[in-house]
Amino acid sequence: MAKKIRLSILHYLLIILTLISIIPLTITVYKMTNTYKQHILNKELELQFSILDNVASSINYYLTSHRNRLNDLASSLRIAGIYDTEKLNIFLKNIAQEQFLNELLKNGQWTSVIFFNNNAEGIRAGENIGDATLQQLMQNAFVLATRGTDYISDPYLTRSANGKILPLLVLGIPLTDSNRTPIGAIIVTLNMQPILNTIIGKTMEGRRVFVVDDKGFLFLDADEEALLQHKSMANNELVKDFRTKGGRLSNVMKYEDTIGGKKVEMLGSYKAVPDYNWGVFAQIETSLALADIQRTVNTAMKWVAISALIALLLAVFFARETSSPIRSLAGFAMSMAKERNFNKKIDVRSTYEIEQLATTFNLMTDEISNYILSLKKAAEENRQLFLNGIKMLVAAIDAKDPYTKGHSERVMAISSIIARYLNFTQVEIDKIEISALLHDVGKIGIDDRILQKPEALNEEEYEIMKTHPEKGAKIMSQIPQLKEMLAGMHYHHEFWDGSGYPLKLKGETIPIIARIIGLADTFDAMTTERPYQAAMKQEKAVERIMQFSNTRFDPKVVKAFVNAYQHGEFGNILKNSLAQKT
Repeated sequence: MAKKIRLSILHYLLIILTLISIIPLTITVYKMTNTYKQHILNKELELQFSILDNVASSINYYLTSHRNRLNDLASSLRIAGIYDTEKLNIFLKNIAQEQFLNELLKNGQWTSVIFFNNNAEGIRAGENIGDATLQQLMQNAFVLATRGTDYISDPYLTRSANGKILPLLVLGIPLTDSNRTPIGAIIVTLNMQPILNTIIGKTMEGRRVFVVDDKGFLFLDADEEALLQHKSMANNELVKDFRTKGGRLSNVMKYEDTIGGKKVEMLGSYKAVPDYNWGVFAQIETSLALADIQRTVNTAMKWVAISALIALLLAVFFARETSSPIRSLAGFAMSMAKERNFNKKIDVRSTYEIEQLATTFNLMTDEISNYILSLKKAAEENRQLFLNGIKMLVAAIDAKDPYTKGHSERVMAISSIIARYLNFTQVEIDKIEISALLHDVGKIGIDDRILQKPEALNEEEYEIMKTHPEKGAKIMSQIPQLKEMLAGMHYHHEFWDGSGYPLKLKGETIPIIARIIGLADTFDAMTTERPYQAAMKQEKAVERIMQFSNTRFDPKVVKAFVNAYQHGEFGNILKNSLAQKT
């Protein structure tokens, strides 16, 4: 007969405590991981759909607007009296029309425009790309348009004169006489670079956004090398699904793709571009999408291991400490059985070691619960990180130029007050405050020798100093959340009369956020002591600001500023400025 295996209390405690510590935590981590994984994947898909909807709508709007523009142009020629072949030929022979064509190309979205009669005689303006394929597309446009049919070509990629990638479409519409009989054609090459720029802006953090035509060829993509190859994406599982369903639906799917010679699990989605049978696609490696949750899982598993180790140590300790009480309990139970005295009671509350064990596990569970709660707080801490980063950046600017300590905060306060008196919403005021706080961020790129010079700058130094708005806008353009605030950083030194810098913008072409910050910046400079300039009293500075109305500053902004001053809004700002000096 096999000997029965007897386990000691140490073994029992080792097994029980280990299971108690590991199983619940492992199950919790597993469930939380699956929950958060699905949540993150859903958020990624929501973001992808938002991006796809934006890009698809942009493409559809862009193409539709330019086709409408062509039709409006053709209609305007008929209205102008060019409604038969003879008048069209006169129009085409009039050399003065070249200026008219150049006006059509001003916004840069048409790279060339041609007016033809039915004999292929006409005038043109714009970039002449001597590319045989492009010429064939234009020939196709001419043939169909002179037959009375609107034409839109397949997407085409080439290089412009300066060597940049140029994604193009050829559009053609008929010119008709009063009986709607074709007498000629208007043909344009449409630059799709604005849409490509949108796609480049949406491609980040491992996420790829691209567009294919109805044949599955890559047309718009942030990857310039892939774009130049104009390669077929037909083997991409996402593109396959799109083409299989006729290119008219939207879908999301998980699939495998080959990246760097390796099979990689991907999460992607697509959306059709209405009326054109193109597809807009977004995809990301699943591992990249789940990188944050994987780090959280790794941390949690470390805690599981720590908990298991603690359980083992506790088992050894309590096995020794509880052996004696348990033997006493066993003797008591045996005595009770022999005596048949069932009136005796076992007071389990006297088992201090077991109570301690329960207490220990409660404490341990509390610690783990607190840790999980701390993970949930991480999202809020990340949200604050953005604003704290801005404040740190402003502090870095002040550290470079001690003479303007507190300048950015005062400009922010003044700008906020002006915006309030212009009846801006709180959301708009918040954007102005952030832009004002960062308006001099470009000074990070200016030599300390210039920033800290105790006397007036010479011409060369002043020209260098004038680059700080563009530097600041360029630095902050890398942060998508600051997109609407960039104008204040970039144009706060532009003047109402066009004499400012860096672009000499004039009047209403200067964004309102920059007009407000520019005035606030000047007012603070006037009322602040500088090594090369004594501070003005506020009333004197206000008089000077009023003198600059309609020259340097927008009269509307000046009016709001003066109104705020008359209500005593700037008193505390002056006190804070004096306090910072002392």
